[in-house]
Amino acid sequence: MSNSAPTNVHFPSSAGNVKEPIRSGHDNLGATKDDGDVLSVIVPRDPILGAETISISPVRNCGIVLDQEKSKQPNTDNKTVKKSTTQTGKEGWRKFGGIIFGVLSSLCFSLTLLLAKVLREQYDYHPICVTIWRYVGILAPAIPISIYYHFCTSEPVFDSVWPMSNVKNLKHCLAYVLQGISGCSSIIFRFYSLEYITLADASVVSFSSPVLVAILAHFCLGEKCSVVSICVAILTVLGVMVIARPPLLTSGTPDDAKVWIGVLLAVVSLACGSALLILMRNIRQTHFSLMLLVGGGWGVGQSGAMGWALDVLKVPDTIWVWSLLGCLGLMTFLGQIGIIMALKYENAGPVAVIRSSEVLFAYLWQLQFFSIYPDVYS
Repeated sequence: MSNSAPTNVHFPSSAGNVKEPIRSGHDNLGATKDDGDVLSVIVPRDPILGAETISISPVRNCGIVLDQEKSKQPNTDNKTVKKSTTQTGKEGWRKFGGIIFGVLSSLCFSLTLLLAKVLREQYDYHPICVTIWRYVGILAPAIPISIYYHFCTSEPVFDSVWPMSNVKNLKHCLAYVLQGISGCSSIIFRFYSLEYITLADASVVSFSSPVLVAILAHFCLGEKCSVVSICVAILTVLGVMVIARPPLLTSGTPDDAKVWIGVLLAVVSLACGSALLILMRNIRQTHFSLMLLVGGGWGVGQSGAMGWALDVLKVPDTIWVWSLLGCLGLMTFLGQIGIIMALKYENAGPVAVIRSSEVLFAYLWQLQFFSIYPDVYS
């Protein structure tokens, strides 16, 4: 220890009054200090090596434990380990979980739009009536799923909303209510827009949502909003204007009024759908079955009340119509599961961009089943 700096050495004293100095190879060893059960000895060290202090702390009946204290340089090992753990948290397919579930959700929801248009044009089902059956497809399986997870597993399903005396749970309840309103309203306005514009055009307008979602996510969730997002927003607004076919482009055709009504309904659906994504991202930590249960229950209640008030409710009269409505409910349920899981793996902005792939599916179904080719404006 000829080149060592001062060091505190603590030894347990087996006898309370023993004060024998400890030699470490130096003649200028400091005096001992009796501190109860610990003998402190100061050993000189070379000041060039720094004023690092090493203490030997007693552990009764367990020998001597070495501990390093008061290091001048901060220890960044924990931060490095934590950072590397966070970066490698998603492994394998989980890194692409948001993309996979987002695309599957888009496929399922595009099929629900196709079925809604078929039910409206061929079987005279009102958009609100179609919306009811759509949300029945979410609520029906959500009830047994919630019961199973609540009673048969240890996963807390309702802890995020009950008891409501908790401020955090109260905020979750408010978010669920807003989610139900925005989700149901988005579907109703979107189904209404199909009466005035084509399936693909309605999808183009409705899924311009990445623009609004990116802006809302920046202010509400603290997500980044880059210059690229702003440029995309401007291009999207121009695209919606082209879809609306203003007289400047079409020279004033008789269908302009219908197109403008359809675009307006699709834009309202866009706003409601964007708010829905933000709310779902905000409560993503809650159990997915609770999201399905609340969303499906609220959708059935809201659309059912509107359908009863407008007297547009209709019961299926053939097995084929029952099968179409069953497929509508199934595709809605799978699509909702997909969007919930996508938001658990990815931020709201990227999920909204991925969901825009529904436009491609909409053009495909429109061409395959209705033989409608997109024009230059689409």
